Amino acid sequence: MKMSIIIMMSFFASLHPVSMIMTMILMTIYISFNIYLYLKTSWLPFIIILLMLGGMLVIFLYITSLTPNKKFNFKKGPFILFLPLCLFFPKSNFLPSAINKMDIFNIFNQNNIMFLIIMMLYLILALLVIMNLILASFSPLKSN
Repeated sequence: MKMSIIIMMSFFASLHPVSMIMTMILMTIYISFNIYLYLKTSWLPFIIILLMLGGMLVIFLYITSLTPNKKFNFKKGPFILFLPLCLFFPKSNFLPSAINKMDIFNIFNQNNIMFLIIMMLYLILALLVIMNLILASFSPLKSN
């Protein structure tokens, strides 16, 4: 829990698009690792990583083609302010333990169907946005 708060605070403290994308990738990996530890199965974290990192790659390429080349400065000030904040959060487990873990192994289970539909809609939306970006203009994204 503390790690996710630190990652979220570093996202809000960052000003450069590359650092924002790096913190989003780090948060995706952290969430996927926690899901793996909780469920003891690797298919769900693997799908989440593939979906989110694929989207991050498209966003990264789009943003880096539009932003000017400026120096990436890492400032330690905001991070030092957020570290004592994490000491006040108690260590607790927010995940419910009443879920039958054997039901989660089945990907088309009644409990997982909403998550599966959301992932399908996310993939279709990402496909449509990418196709719209590609078909909008045949020129480079950054024009003078």
